[in-house]
Amino acid sequence: MTVVQRARVPGLDRLVWLVVGEDHLPVEPIGRHLAHLDDVECSPNTLRAYAHHLELFWNYQACAQRGAPRQGPGPSAAPPRSPRVATPLQRSKVYVNFRRLPRPPCATFQARGLA
Repeated sequence: MTVVQRARVPGLDRLVWLVVGEDHLPVEPIGRHLAHLDDVECSPNTLRAYAHHLELFWNYQACAQRGAPRQGPGPSAAPPRSPRVATPLQRSKVYVNFRRLPRPPCATFQARGLA
């Protein structure tokens, strides 16, 4: 399970957001992405939001890799809709709604009330 922590950079007197893993070290891919966003001078609120959303996604991936059974809809659920065809302008952007991703019922999400 990962957690988001705020840290102060020694010597610069700046705050940064870190996503820390179970080994109490920053998660390297997320740290690189947050450092890039900081380099291009994103808003501190944007950095904080990205850190929290990437933490949720990282925990989701960890649960999915553990093979936790998914709780899907019952047999009476409607079949999934076919995706809409995107125009060329819409294809150039990627939008991910993390709240709509199926969440495996693992302890990480149940402890936070997200499953």
